[in-house]
Amino acid sequence: MTYTAILAAVTVLAISLVKIPAFSGRLYFHLGETVILTSALLLGKRGGALVGAVGSAVADLLLGAPVLAPISFVIHGVEGYLVGYASQGKVPNIMIIRIIREETRSC
Repeated sequence: MTYTAILAAVTVLAISLVKIPAFSGRLYFHLGETVILTSALLLGKRGGALVGAVGSAVADLLLGAPVLAPISFVIHGVEGYLVGYASQGKVPNIMIIRIIREETRSC
């Protein structure tokens, strides 16, 4: 659960800090997708769904687009779930998380 919360916060930062305007200037691309997809690969379908839903909805609220928050919650949550579901058993999650834990302990 801690990793989920941290990655949701990283999603908010990735969306807030790096925005590439697209089309009419009201839409933009962001690096939050990368964090959501990586989280789904590492944490599975439940973790990916939570990171995607909470991180993107909070970013919308903080960036002044509260109308889009429920839409982002659903779309990015489903995105995280589907990627986590599709990758079940294909990524050695336990091994990656152990490496991350060991690296953070040595700091």
